[in-house]
Amino acid sequence: MFVAIPRVGGYRDAAELVTKEAPDNSAVLFSGTRVVEACFKTDQPIMLRFLAILHSTNFEKVKSIPIVAAVFGAEDTSTAIYRNISPSDYAPATDYQISLPIFARNIALKKCRFM
Repeated sequence: MFVAIPRVGGYRDAAELVTKEAPDNSAVLFSGTRVVEACFKTDQPIMLRFLAILHSTNFEKVKSIPIVAAVFGAEDTSTAIYRNISPSDYAPATDYQISLPIFARNIALKKCRFM
């Protein structure tokens, strides 16, 4: 019996494009979902707000990259690369802590400037 090795392709292409195109010292945001959760972006209110921001006049789509899944039950999809065309000098007033209890981790974000 032949069973395909589970793999997902496309994210490397996306990372290489962003690495090549993003200005030095720029902030890059990645929003990814598991391939088997294609509807994740539309069934969570916070993701709907995120998509509304991406589709606003502040961002332009640079490219869509196919995500090909060799995983049982997963559908092929794509990921999109956007460019912020309205950069700001936003600087958070304080450091932030993001709690990720499901992973038993915290993420510390230090005060910095975003270009």
